[in-house]
Amino acid sequence: MANYKNLRFQFLLELLKNRGDSGASFADIKDYIERRFEDKDIPYDYKERTFERDKCDLLTERDIQLNYTRSSNIYTINWDELSEEQNFQIENDWLQEALRQNPYQKQFIHFEKRPTRGLNWLYGLIYAIDNHQLLQFTYHKFREDTYLSHTVQPYALKEFDYHWYLLACDTAPNNDLPSISVFALDRITDLDILKKTFTPAPFNVEEHFRNAYGVIALPDPPEDIILRFDRHQGNYAKVRPLHPSQEILTDNAEELVIRLHLTPSYDFDQKLLSLGNRIQVIEPQWYREHIVMRLKQALDNYE
Repeated sequence: MANYKNLRFQFLLELLKNRGDSGASFADIKDYIERRFEDKDIPYDYKERTFERDKCDLLTERDIQLNYTRSSNIYTINWDELSEEQNFQIENDWLQEALRQNPYQKQFIHFEKRPTRGLNWLYGLIYAIDNHQLLQFTYHKFREDTYLSHTVQPYALKEFDYHWYLLACDTAPNNDLPSISVFALDRITDLDILKKTFTPAPFNVEEHFRNAYGVIALPDPPEDIILRFDRHQGNYAKVRPLHPSQEILTDNAEELVIRLHLTPSYDFDQKLLSLGNRIQVIEPQWYREHIVMRLKQALDNYE
């Protein structure tokens, strides 16, 4: 008999995500899962003992806890507790299932046209990181428009703004934290995993980027950045915070004012500039003047 566990996981998580805090009873879950199988022309009887086993497997295999409220006889999931990796896997499963749903989906599912992201390197990079093996590759540096060979010690991978980056040391680290360089995967060619290994220095990715926006972690100390959004853009800023440190100071019918604690960088400049007249830097004064200068430089391009 076919093992449909992963499909059951997808359908179960889909229902509980759709229901939100309202949750679903076992009867609701049974009905939904059986209907989803029926849509695939698969007769299926979702028994309670299978549901109990699925709950245990979701917890042990994916670290997802189904919470039961006895008074209302419903199951819910605290989605805020899930990590980025868990959400990515769940949403990728839903996307793949949607694409398999109809052979003619191209008529009504339209993806944004984007160049390759270098994901073909992921397997080899993860292998090298896990086994502490040196990497050698050619890298296209846009600023100088050069192609240079690098031999690096790989430490981690990081995603930002739909792009993936390799965090690696170009030279052997000393006793201090490693000096990390960032390489965009889509600009790597001729990747070779060397047999030579290295002893990794202590490196915490989360701590390294705690005060950063994007993939540029500057050594300068972080500052409180206060931003004002108009009401329309403020709604987006509440749903998609700019930074984990984001704190709401004012939220009314006219504006949203937030405070961030980070080190401003080129990536952060570009984000604010992309929002145009819907955002205003309030503090600190030096950074407000910096953004004004950048805006004036943009205007000069039209003179």
